[in-house]
Amino acid sequence: MKRLYKCLVGVLAGSALVGIAMGGAMAYTAGRPTASPAVDEAEQALAAIAAKHGTDPQSLLGELVENRLADRLPLKGGVNLVGEDVYVAPGEERNTLILGDQHERWMGAPRSKAELVVISGQTVLGSLPMPEGASLRNLSVIGFQPDKVFFLDGKEFSLGHLVRPKPE
Repeated sequence: MKRLYKCLVGVLAGSALVGIAMGGAMAYTAGRPTASPAVDEAEQALAAIAAKHGTDPQSLLGELVENRLADRLPLKGGVNLVGEDVYVAPGEERNTLILGDQHERWMGAPRSKAELVVISGQTVLGSLPMPEGASLRNLSVIGFQPDKVFFLDGKEFSLGHLVRPKPE
């Protein structure tokens, strides 16, 4: 159970999907001050573009994320850079990552098996087999910490957190 918890928190902390989807939290965080004026400006720009095209910011962000997830990256030397010093080697017989400046290899399940790998920085926290037919679009991740609960909803392309009330 502890390993699964670390995996869930790792997904929230290290996943590229999370980084892209963070803007989707707008629906859950409306009205609260942001940490950065740039974030405020980006949210306002997204709202203006969405209004111009007759949609809402969250739907527009969802389309943007889906479009980026659908992008196919070209292979360069048989690998793809997918994060800072994190490479995927899609041609290998096993699901393979190349991590860090030492180019350490992590090898998982055979390539015929769907697998979700959780990375924090350049450290693999763990992997989980994915049931046949499972999709990242249907993935929801919830991470509990003593003071907050983080969530990622792949269907709604949203990410956010809830502050936990102090125990009485």
